[in-house]
Amino acid sequence: MQPNMYPRPARDFDKRTWAGTIVAVVGAVGLAIPVMKAAPAPAAVVVEQNTAPAPAAVGGSLTLHGNRDGEQVTVTVLRVADAVQAADGVCGPGEGNRFVAVQLRIANTGTVVYDDLPDDGTALVDTGGQRFDARFTATTVGPAFPAAGKVATGASTEGYVTFAVPAADRLATVQFTMDSGFADETGEWQLTT
Repeated sequence: MQPNMYPRPARDFDKRTWAGTIVAVVGAVGLAIPVMKAAPAPAAVVVEQNTAPAPAAVGGSLTLHGNRDGEQVTVTVLRVADAVQAADGVCGPGEGNRFVAVQLRIANTGTVVYDDLPDDGTALVDTGGQRFDARFTATTVGPAFPAAGKVATGASTEGYVTFAVPAADRLATVQFTMDSGFADETGEWQLTT
């Protein structure tokens, strides 16, 4: 029999020593691992509600604010003319549609120049909730808004905004939002057509 070339090392550790070593290693690793603590409760979040005025009827006025400091207008829906014709006699609302023209008065009651195109911030909504954006079409009922939408403080402007809607749709509301429809407040006028 040949002698063992690789003698077994002497066992210097007993079970208690192994247990102590394991505890020491686990303890050292435990110190290196960050302790997970419960996150503090989040602070109360205040949600700003839309401060738009209550809906008005046709003929009623609503005061709305824009995104810039001092931007404020008072808008009145003066008239809603249904089934109107294009002023040029050529352009039509499209197959199965009709033109509706909404006359607005916009008074600048703010402290800065109102500089916007009212057509961009005006919408017509039917009783099914479908929203229609304005069409840049002049009609026979009256003039559209001027292309340059600037209104000085204390001044006002009037014009018609035209929409193409399905012929059978019942209209529910006119909506107006400053800043081409991007302001936080939206005025709404109830229709009875």
